[in-house]
Amino acid sequence: DREAAALLLAEVLQEQGRWSESASVLAAECNDEHSGLGAVFAIMAEHRTGVSTADRLIADVHQLQSLVDSDKQLHVRLLAVNAAAQLMGDVRDREIASALCKSASRLQEYSLTEDDRIQLEISRAQSLYHSGNQEAAAAALANLLAFFQSRGSVNSWLSRVHAGLGAVRCYQGRYEEAKAEFATAYTIAARIGNEPQQAALAANVEVCCLRLGQYREQLEWSSIAGANGPLSGYPQIQAVYFQSYALAMLGKTVEATNAFDAFNHGLAAGSP
Repeated sequence: DREAAALLLAEVLQEQGRWSESASVLAAECNDEHSGLGAVFAIMAEHRTGVSTADRLIADVHQLQSLVDSDKQLHVRLLAVNAAAQLMGDVRDREIASALCKSASRLQEYSLTEDDRIQLEISRAQSLYHSGNQEAAAAALANLLAFFQSRGSVNSWLSRVHAGLGAVRCYQGRYEEAKAEFATAYTIAARIGNEPQQAALAANVEVCCLRLGQYREQLEWSSIAGANGPLSGYPQIQAVYFQSYALAMLGKTVEATNAFDAFNHGLAAGSP
């Protein structure tokens, strides 16, 4: 019972973006956990705290893939495919994403609850995007968005749907639409109190502002991203880069250089 409670607590903490706290709970209570659930949460915590290498990331995604294809409980397999899909943005490997998408599609054959099916569809959409099937990803996300709107639901899944649509629109060069999607995702993340997600989404809005030449607004979103930290990994690099870029384009070259000089990334050697 204690282990089950610890796993549930770790899941709730991760939903709130409190990765380090979830890692502490898992290390203290779940070292001998055999269902596979602890491994899923531990992998997510490790890579969201920015301490891993690219090689470790790929090895862990392969471990998640093996859990998805295993005979573990369906709940564990669904959480494993969800975790792997979220890590695809760091992996950026179409072959791995394509294999994950096939595994996700096989899980559709099971009798799933509504929540399970939503989670699986979001994971599949992310895998489609990273495997190069942006149009199919956009269609899956549009269907999910229509479903959430029909229910009036506001949760972290809806934030991921808007963020996914923003990524697709960026890929298509439709930056005004992408900016609106990322801003909506940010608002949802703020409502549910997920500060790391807010910071990452603010950095994505910065990308759109840069492409549109909106450098003053880009700088404003840079401040928002920094206020919702601490960031780690790619979002952290993204935020400081776009802050410095906006400063430079506004003629504030000294401030731009200072922003780079003050950048303490804390990333592991060999990080993705």
